[in-house]
Amino acid sequence: MLYLATITFTPENKAAFFKRERELMKKGLSEPPKGIKSINTWSSLKGRKLTALLEVDQPGALMELTDTWDDVADIDYDPVIPTADLPKLEFYKRKYSAAK
Repeated sequence: MLYLATITFTPENKAAFFKRERELMKKGLSEPPKGIKSINTWSSLKGRKLTALLEVDQPGALMELTDTWDDVADIDYDPVIPTADLPKLEFYKRKYSAAK
């Protein structure tokens, strides 16, 4: 399943967040936990937020990912689907069907 992760950090935690990221990269531990594949990541131009599209086959891995960062950032996860797939959902069909 796809999740959109929004990672927000305060100005005082920003340096700690990126320091930890660099340290994990040096140790070869910068990849997400097993069960999560990062599709893409975007940075806000304000520098206080990252957004990542994650493919998750083990939801418990989200807990592990959060545990790694929760002292320096807030992470929110929202399950998402491509907009083109909305018409395939039963709710969407019932609510927006042209057959009404």
